Amino acid sequence: MRLVAAAAAALLALLLTAWPVGAQLSSELSPEELLASIELSQDVMPDEPLVAEFAERLDALEQHCAEDRRTLADLVAGIHRELADHDVQHSVRYAAAGLEAASEDLPAGSNCTDLATAYASTILNAVG
Repeated sequence: MRLVAAAAAALLALLLTAWPVGAQLSSELSPEELLASIELSQDVMPDEPLVAEFAERLDALEQHCAEDRRTLADLVAGIHRELADHDVQHSVRYAAAGLEAASEDLPAGSNCTDLATAYASTILNAVG
């Protein structure tokens, strides 16, 4: 339980800071381009299929979450980084899909920052 509380606190602290390490490639990247560049560990072009995939995930999250698109991307990147910090292999793609699935039953305008923290904690609990 301490691991979960520590993970939740760390994720929240991360979400209150700038983009994750490696993500400061360009302030001109769209949120979906940034997520794709983190996933691929390289620069991406706006027309790459992975960028479109992340755009669709962010579109779906925007339907349920009060946070803006950039913050939602930050939440996804934060989940990925938090789990990686605990040696849990969890791609950015999987983090986005998981947060999207977790948000599906929420009404519009819900707090997805808390949801992201709970999602990361659930994954950490599941892996022990």
